[in-house]
Amino acid sequence: MKNKKLLIIIGIVVLLISICFFSISNLKKEDGSTIDSRENILKEQDSFMHITSEIELDNYLIGAITSNNKIGISIFESEKNGKYRFLMQLLTTEDVVFHTFKEYDLFWCNKEDLDYAMVTYTVEGIVQEPIKIDVKDYKVSYLKSPQAKSYSYKVEYYDKNGNVIK
Repeated sequence: MKNKKLLIIIGIVVLLISICFFSISNLKKEDGSTIDSRENILKEQDSFMHITSEIELDNYLIGAITSNNKIGISIFESEKNGKYRFLMQLLTTEDVVFHTFKEYDLFWCNKEDLDYAMVTYTVEGIVQEPIKIDVKDYKVSYLKSPQAKSYSYKVEYYDKNGNVIK
């Protein structure tokens, strides 16, 4: 009888310790629900990663990121309960990042005092009218990609005085 009670008590203690261990390990896991959490997820790959700004696009958070002498774009996908799952990051040593994601063309330039950019698409060989986009505050900007088999684009960035930024 004593052995049976002792086994039950030991079983309960082991169960409680397992529940506590599982709960604590889940608390430490980053869920992407805050900018700090998303930054920590990025830091698992590069400890110097920093999210400069983020925009929401459909069910995604698109981040402007910096790390050492690189800049880039991060993409997190919305999940349940305000959590975000890491999808990808793109880093470059250039001052500008261009990336096509889903049906959008993403643009980010890591320069001070930017005001706007002019994007000129060439769709199936035909140059389109330039489109002005806001690029203030170090944020990623985007345009819906042309629905064409082939296209390209040229982007020129301007400061607050209307001068082209090189």
